[in-house]
Amino acid sequence: MQGTNTVKLIEKIEVSKEIVKASERRSYNPSIWEKNIDRYASYPECKFYYEEKAKEYFAIYVADGIRFMQTIEYGSMLSGSGLQVGYIKNDAIDFRLFENNHSIEKTESNRKILRLETKFSQDIFFWG
Repeated sequence: MQGTNTVKLIEKIEVSKEIVKASERRSYNPSIWEKNIDRYASYPECKFYYEEKAKEYFAIYVADGIRFMQTIEYGSMLSGSGLQVGYIKNDAIDFRLFENNHSIEKTESNRKILRLETKFSQDIFFWG
Protein backbone atom coordinates (compact mmCIF):
# COMPACT_ATOMS: atom_id res chain seq x y z
CA MET A 1 0.00 0.00 0.00
CA GLN A 2 2.41 2.63 -1.21
CA GLY A 3 1.28 6.21 -1.87
CA THR A 4 3.38 7.37 -4.74
CA ASN A 5 3.76 11.13 -4.44
CA THR A 6 4.91 12.93 -1.32
CA VAL A 7 2.74 16.03 -0.91
CA LYS A 8 4.03 17.12 2.46
CA LEU A 9 7.06 16.08 4.46
CA ILE A 10 7.26 17.63 7.90
CA GLU A 11 9.71 17.40 10.75
CA LYS A 12 8.57 14.87 13.34
CA ILE A 13 7.90 16.93 16.47
CA GLU A 14 6.03 14.86 19.03
CA VAL A 15 4.36 16.86 21.80
CA SER A 16 2.43 15.97 24.93
CA LYS A 17 -1.31 16.27 25.42
CA GLU A 18 -0.62 19.05 27.94
CA ILE A 19 1.32 21.09 25.37
CA VAL A 20 -1.52 20.79 22.87
CA LYS A 21 -4.05 21.79 25.52
CA ALA A 22 -1.96 24.87 26.42
CA SER A 23 -1.64 25.99 22.80
CA GLU A 24 -2.57 29.56 21.93
CA ARG A 25 -5.19 28.02 19.61
CA ARG A 26 -7.24 27.20 22.72
CA SER A 27 -8.08 30.87 23.33
CA TYR A 28 -11.06 30.85 20.95
CA ASN A 29 -12.95 28.33 23.12
CA PRO A 30 -10.81 26.61 25.77
CA SER A 31 -13.50 24.18 26.88
CA ILE A 32 -14.15 22.78 23.39
CA TRP A 33 -10.42 22.73 22.59
CA GLU A 34 -9.68 20.64 25.69
CA LYS A 35 -12.61 18.28 25.03
CA ASN A 36 -11.29 17.65 21.50
CA ILE A 37 -7.79 16.93 22.81
CA ASP A 38 -9.17 14.56 25.46
CA ARG A 39 -11.28 12.77 22.82
CA TYR A 40 -8.23 12.08 20.65
CA ALA A 41 -6.16 11.08 23.69
CA SER A 42 -8.80 8.48 24.60
CA TYR A 43 -8.03 6.48 21.44
CA PRO A 44 -5.39 3.73 21.58
CA GLU A 45 -1.84 4.62 20.58
CA CYS A 46 -2.65 8.34 20.34
CA LYS A 47 0.33 10.61 19.78
CA PHE A 48 0.28 14.34 19.19
CA TYR A 49 2.54 16.18 16.77
CA TYR A 50 3.21 19.80 15.92
CA GLU A 51 3.82 21.19 12.47
CA GLU A 52 5.95 24.29 12.90
CA LYS A 53 5.41 25.82 9.47
CA ALA A 54 1.59 25.75 9.65
CA LYS A 55 1.56 26.12 13.46
CA GLU A 56 -0.90 23.23 13.66
CA TYR A 57 -1.26 20.25 15.91
CA PHE A 58 -2.43 16.86 14.78
CA ALA A 59 -3.11 13.48 16.29
CA ILE A 60 -2.23 10.03 15.02
CA TYR A 61 -4.34 7.39 16.74
CA VAL A 62 -6.03 4.02 16.22
CA ALA A 63 -9.81 3.78 15.82
CA ASP A 64 -11.65 0.64 14.71
CA GLY A 65 -8.24 -1.02 14.32
CA ILE A 66 -7.02 1.56 11.77
CA ARG A 67 -4.34 4.21 12.37
CA PHE A 68 -5.64 7.64 11.35
CA MET A 69 -4.24 11.17 11.28
CA GLN A 70 -6.40 14.22 11.96
CA THR A 71 -5.50 17.88 12.23
CA ILE A 72 -6.84 19.19 15.52
CA GLU A 73 -9.58 21.73 14.90
CA TYR A 74 -12.52 23.07 16.86
CA GLY A 75 -15.08 21.26 14.77
CA SER A 76 -15.11 17.95 13.05
CA MET A 77 -16.87 16.84 9.94
CA LEU A 78 -17.51 13.60 8.19
CA SER A 79 -16.10 13.24 4.73
CA GLY A 80 -17.02 10.94 1.92
CA SER A 81 -13.64 11.42 0.30
CA GLY A 82 -11.23 8.53 0.17
CA LEU A 83 -8.13 8.03 2.26
CA GLN A 84 -4.49 8.55 1.46
CA VAL A 85 -1.48 6.92 3.12
CA GLY A 86 1.28 8.40 5.25
CA TYR A 87 4.42 7.15 6.94
CA ILE A 88 5.99 7.97 10.28
CA LYS A 89 9.76 8.01 9.85
CA ASN A 90 12.55 8.50 12.37
CA ASP A 91 12.68 12.27 11.98
CA ALA A 92 9.81 13.13 9.61
CA ILE A 93 6.20 12.46 8.78
CA ASP A 94 5.53 11.79 5.10
CA PHE A 95 2.08 12.49 3.64
CA ARG A 96 1.52 10.84 0.27
CA LEU A 97 -1.08 10.87 -2.49
CA PHE A 98 -1.84 8.12 -4.95
CA GLU A 99 -1.46 8.88 -8.66
CA ASN A 100 -4.34 10.01 -10.90
CA ASN A 101 -6.42 11.33 -7.97
CA HIS A 102 -6.99 7.80 -6.69
CA SER A 103 -7.70 7.19 -3.03
CA ILE A 104 -8.70 4.32 -0.79
CA GLU A 105 -12.48 4.03 -0.70
CA LYS A 106 -14.03 3.63 2.73
CA THR A 107 -15.61 0.25 2.08
CA GLU A 108 -15.74 -2.59 4.60
CA SER A 109 -13.44 -4.74 2.46
CA ASN A 110 -10.88 -1.91 2.32
CA ARG A 111 -11.21 -1.33 6.07
CA LYS A 112 -10.17 -4.96 6.61
CA ILE A 113 -7.02 -4.30 4.58
CA LEU A 114 -6.31 -1.06 6.48
CA ARG A 115 -6.67 -2.92 9.79
CA LEU A 116 -4.08 -5.46 8.63
CA GLU A 117 -1.72 -2.67 7.50
CA THR A 118 -2.10 -1.02 10.90
CA LYS A 119 -1.57 -4.30 12.73
CA PHE A 120 1.67 -5.10 10.92
CA SER A 121 3.20 -1.63 10.65
CA GLN A 122 3.50 0.99 13.37
CA ASP A 123 4.79 3.44 10.75
CA ILE A 124 1.71 3.72 8.54
CA PHE A 125 -1.37 5.95 8.91
CA PHE A 126 -4.31 6.99 6.77
CA TRP A 127 -5.58 10.51 6.22
CA GLY A 128 -7.88 12.35 3.89
